[in-house]
Amino acid sequence: MIGIIRDRNESPPKLVSTVSGEKFLLQNDGSMLPAKFKYQELKDGEQTKISFIARTPKEAKKKIEEIAKRFPQIDKDKLLENAKIKTSYLNEPLHIDMNFGGPLAGRSVVKTALAFAFSRGINPHSCENAKNFVCDETADSSCYGLMYLADVVKIRPANTLFHCIALFGDRGRNRLFAYVEYFGLARWLIELSKNYDGPELREVYAIDPSTALSVNIEVVWSLTDEMIEKTLNGYGYTDESYMAAITSSMDEVMRRNKERGLSNAVKSSFFAAGEKLGLVEGDTITPDISRKFSSTMVEELMPYILHQMGVRK
Repeated sequence: MIGIIRDRNESPPKLVSTVSGEKFLLQNDGSMLPAKFKYQELKDGEQTKISFIARTPKEAKKKIEEIAKRFPQIDKDKLLENAKIKTSYLNEPLHIDMNFGGPLAGRSVVKTALAFAFSRGINPHSCENAKNFVCDETADSSCYGLMYLADVVKIRPANTLFHCIALFGDRGRNRLFAYVEYFGLARWLIELSKNYDGPELREVYAIDPSTALSVNIEVVWSLTDEMIEKTLNGYGYTDESYMAAITSSMDEVMRRNKERGLSNAVKSSFFAAGEKLGLVEGDTITPDISRKFSSTMVEELMPYILHQMGVRK
């Protein structure tokens, strides 16, 4: 939903559904395709009426070739020529599951905190809480918990959804804690050790997953003993604090998707207008062609414009 950059290739399409159950494939650029190929074949006397909705031009071409083999009288080239790519917009919201990661998410987060501590020179064997939980499948989950009772990130940078991990070596309590956050939304406190005897420690690493660039943030250790115990016992949030985190993250997601929607609409309208006017790279653009191109491009943009105005067809 935020267009994460990967080391290799793009993120694969994600299956999503609207609140009424219609399914789509959400692509990394923010556009969506029907989740399934739709095909209809109806008998009308001696005739057969065929219609279908393909997800890609390649899929449409393959299906037309299959149909042409069954019905040799069909003009395959004409069908390919008349096939149209149509853009439409959702008339209802998507259903989003805000539960993070499933039953193994907690174990993964604790492993991440343990690995970060090791990368900062801490012996993992001295992180007995985390080590026991990771190595013993029967261990309870009292070494970590969702944490929304306080925001330890001092100033959250605008228009940024980041991942971060922080270490807090607390000599006063003889405890070593980690804080892990994903997308500004999923936030955990992990107690790595109850017997910490190292130096006072403050380490932070943060990254914007959509750009793969580091983010400069300050994490302030401001949790009281009561907050810590509540969090580790599964009471580290209230409905209000959790909804505030969701709202903040989803506002940024929606802002990015609006930007991508406009970018996709302009790009597709640009190429569609050029194709309608028969323009190819290198053509001389006269004032007359420029006026026609502008007019045609606006026509192609109308579905997007009407959607933004709230006009439903």
